[in-house]
Amino acid sequence: VKCLPYDATLFQHGEKRQIVLTSGSVWLNPTTSMQSLPDSSAQVKPHGVLIAITSKAGTFVSFNGTVDRIQK
Repeated sequence: VKCLPYDATLFQHGEKRQIVLTSGSVWLNPTTSMQSLPDSSAQVKPHGVLIAITSKAGTFVSFNGTVDRIQK
């Protein structure tokens, strides 16, 4: 599943700040097997999430992790 984020919120020290995004992608793999990303050698592990975003200020952030629980 691929989503295109347009906005983010940073929660830090009890405060929240809006972060305007210029581009980004979020990939979610809800299955129990590895999934390859289209046109890429990258893979998302089972129940994994991969996020890559660029802010309006030019900051690039990427990370990956695992979803603890998927609820239908």
